[in-house]
Amino acid sequence: MKERRPKILVVDDELELTSMLCELLKQEGFECVTANSGHEMLGVLEKSSPELIVIDYMMPAFNGVEAITAIRGNSKFRGLPVILMSASKEPSARPSVWDSFLPKPFSIESFVGAVRKQLSGKGLGEGKRQD
Repeated sequence: MKERRPKILVVDDELELTSMLCELLKQEGFECVTANSGHEMLGVLEKSSPELIVIDYMMPAFNGVEAITAIRGNSKFRGLPVILMSASKEPSARPSVWDSFLPKPFSIESFVGAVRKQLSGKGLGEGKRQD
């Protein structure tokens, strides 16, 4: 029987960063899906049922905090862990909405460590590394 790998939703309006992070997550043994805006994230979230969301704060029209607030209002996704990443300082408005903050730029080790830490609370911290 094939073991299910934890699925992570990466949301950022910078397409190259989203692609790079997803490739890194796959190398670390996770599944990855992407969205390029907060609005797109809502649709992808319904279809993909990820175990974790990694989302950028600064996005046009519907920023990361607004997107997280929207999903926290849905009982189906209320307990889903969220890592908020940003090149600006950590937003002071409602920091209880996200579970972890990752300042950009970040190292590969700190990114993977933050992902594993959030998933470990769900008993899913280990992907199947692809060497």
